[in-house]
Amino acid sequence: MKLSKSHNTRILIFPNTGFGDVIQACGVFELSKHIRPDMQVHCAVYAREHADLLQHHAHLDGILPAMFKQEARGRLHYLIPLLIKYNKTIRLFKHAYLTINPDCLGWTTTLPLKIRKIRMTVCDDSRPDRPDYPIFELYQRMYGKMLGVTEPPVFQPKLYLLPEERQVGCQMIESLGLDPGKLAVVAYDAGMPLKQIPVKTAVTICRVLADRGHQILLIKGTSNSDAARQIIDTAGIPIKAFEVRGSIRQLMKVIAHSRIVAAPDTGIAHMAAALNVPVISFFGPTHPAFRPAGDRNFLIQKSLSCPARHKAWACWANCAHKDYPGGDQPGPCMSWFNPLEIEMTLDHFRGKN
Repeated sequence: MKLSKSHNTRILIFPNTGFGDVIQACGVFELSKHIRPDMQVHCAVYAREHADLLQHHAHLDGILPAMFKQEARGRLHYLIPLLIKYNKTIRLFKHAYLTINPDCLGWTTTLPLKIRKIRMTVCDDSRPDRPDYPIFELYQRMYGKMLGVTEPPVFQPKLYLLPEERQVGCQMIESLGLDPGKLAVVAYDAGMPLKQIPVKTAVTICRVLADRGHQILLIKGTSNSDAARQIIDTAGIPIKAFEVRGSIRQLMKVIAHSRIVAAPDTGIAHMAAALNVPVISFFGPTHPAFRPAGDRNFLIQKSLSCPARHKAWACWANCAHKDYPGGDQPGPCMSWFNPLEIEMTLDHFRGKN
């Protein structure tokens, strides 16, 4: 489907349901305004924190709350029927675009299609065939084709904070006894247990950062908060813990002042990149195509050589490695990061930044 250049229209963007997926889709908003300044761009969000995340976005005209039952979140084949049923507002839109991860495309092969007079177009390009192919670029390439642009420019996903919010963030950091100019944020938790950084690896990351003059702020995980206490007790260095309470923008205010963020495949890494904060990402069972956007980010990838890796693609849902104990445990590949490797990556980062 291609949109007529003479057609002043409103378009609704459906990101995938993950925290990081919403951020990865933000570049589509800016691309819309670049190609079609007259277009009104709206985004459907599936959780309150997603709406908070997109507040004050410079290229977004509106946010459509599309909350639905928890058991349906992440199951994309329920998305359209639920939105149609529970959101009559959607009928005001003539066009919609879905940014769906390539590993979910089996369900979407019949699109584009019409649902109650709404033209749906899905990001249905083939899977990336090389490790450095970024998903956020895939979203924009397919979207550009929908708008009739064969080779669209690619925009880095961005999030926006007001000046007064940034000031509040600085005050929050200072209230913890930390210097914003030396702050390093470390996150260990992830939406899926297989992608979490184990305690031992997190301790190594904190020590390496502290040895280079950084002051450590550890983000307490929502699914594994006990690990924060273990990391602090084991590291033997001063570490402050930060727990997100209330709006996700509280975390954004802190992240924006960080000198560096170290995190697994999680929304915090994508948030930092979208705020133009350098990131070191630790990927195990995640394909590198899903890394944070931007040229100030470094990726340490471990599972691509894993003999049990499923088709060399993301294997976070079904780890077949012989050493995986099962349950809510990090994948074995998340323990394969050694101190020297982390030190070399950090030193290389400091040389470029």
